[in-house]
Amino acid sequence: MIRTGKEYIESLRDGRELYLGDEEVRDVTSHPRLKPTIESIARCYDLTYSRRGELTYVEDGEEFSTLWMVPRSKGDFVRIRQHITAWHEETAGCLGRLHDYLCVWVTALYILRDVIAKGGERFATNIVNYYNYCRRKDLALTHAISTPQIDRSPGARRKDNEDIHVVDVNDKGVVVEGAKIVSTYVPYANELISLPQLPANPDEDPNYIIGFAIPLNAKNLKIVCRVSYVDPENPHDYPLTTLYDDMDAMVIFDRVLIPWERVFVYGEKGPLINYEIFNDVLGFALWEAAIKNVVKSKYLIGLAMMLTSMFGTDSYPNVQEKIGWMMEYMSVLQAAIEGAEDTAKRHNDALIPNIWVTWPLVQLFSNDFYPKMVETLRTLAGSGIVMHPPMRAFRNQKLRPYLERYFRAKGANAVDRLQILKFIADYTVNSYGGRMLQYEKYYAADPFRVAIVHFRYFPEKEKFVELARSQIEKFRSIYGIFPT
Repeated sequence: MIRTGKEYIESLRDGRELYLGDEEVRDVTSHPRLKPTIESIARCYDLTYSRRGELTYVEDGEEFSTLWMVPRSKGDFVRIRQHITAWHEETAGCLGRLHDYLCVWVTALYILRDVIAKGGERFATNIVNYYNYCRRKDLALTHAISTPQIDRSPGARRKDNEDIHVVDVNDKGVVVEGAKIVSTYVPYANELISLPQLPANPDEDPNYIIGFAIPLNAKNLKIVCRVSYVDPENPHDYPLTTLYDDMDAMVIFDRVLIPWERVFVYGEKGPLINYEIFNDVLGFALWEAAIKNVVKSKYLIGLAMMLTSMFGTDSYPNVQEKIGWMMEYMSVLQAAIEGAEDTAKRHNDALIPNIWVTWPLVQLFSNDFYPKMVETLRTLAGSGIVMHPPMRAFRNQKLRPYLERYFRAKGANAVDRLQILKFIADYTVNSYGGRMLQYEKYYAADPFRVAIVHFRYFPEKEKFVELARSQIEKFRSIYGIFPT
């Protein structure tokens, strides 16, 4: 099945229990703070539908989105990458968590079905069935991993942070309580996947090792959204916010029944399986994120070029240098993505992108490239990203002649100049931009921890030592240890 945007929107009218502020939102598709982003996602679905054949594939007589394709060759990687790129070009890379991110998650879990089977064959069967179900329905998915920030002191356990845990087991399934935070994209998704992280301590209660998928309208599941950044009354002043507010939420499980057929990981074998799973799941997920980041980089470069052309500052060498660096960052990302594909490992006759390429690639973008590109926009725009009146001021006929005179640019009228600056302000100084900067920095884990993981577990680090040692030995073999 290839969904249309209209079908996607209709699927969200499912009776979920979702709160935005003190309001219980009965229909997310009509709420003024959620509707614009839902419509942006619907346009992505329509894009796929309009480019069937190019962005779809046929298997056993059924047509599926290539976002669900299992890559078995370099050509398959290219097809999936083209689809991911198309979706993020539709949204200019501004929706950090389109559900293509979860499409590759589920595909990775399907590839790892034999690893999941170590916890029980039924769990492997469950993930195979779930993968087929999701791609047939062309579902929009989200996920939740992080525990509530309650106790981060040394030795704190998951129970100290109200993590999801099993409180009852019966013939129908497992009943869970607890919460997960920073579940991005929840109002816009059909289902949620939750996988456990490694336990904080070796003797962690095995009831906290639970991984599953659940519809977002499940009984007793409550969704508490963060503050919305959208201003429904003034979309022209917050264009990116209006179109692409990702929305994050806490999902609360108040004795929610997870049917057995939706359980993928459970019990004491969970930690080992979870460790074996996450490397490859993240290999895929961070590959998708890097593709998105290339598109986002191109968009930021485009804004910088439009801005400087408009003011005539693009002839200055210092301005050219700044934008040139942005182009170099983007080119590094693009090349490394293909490197992750070329060094992919094979499992169950499928290819898995190299996590030791995709993870640092995303971290490099998040902690170095992206902040520098945002700062470049701030520098190039100067006071312009602060000093701009609300667009509704143009409705005042007494004021409008002055606005048109004093807010024009060398290469643009006042309306066009201000509109570009509104987009840049959304990315640099507004709430949307601040959230995006924080999101990019931390969503792939704390950079400090990631660097330590690389130091401890990078698979070829001993070869680096051998390379360095070989040069010392070569020199000594030629010239000796001491001068003679």
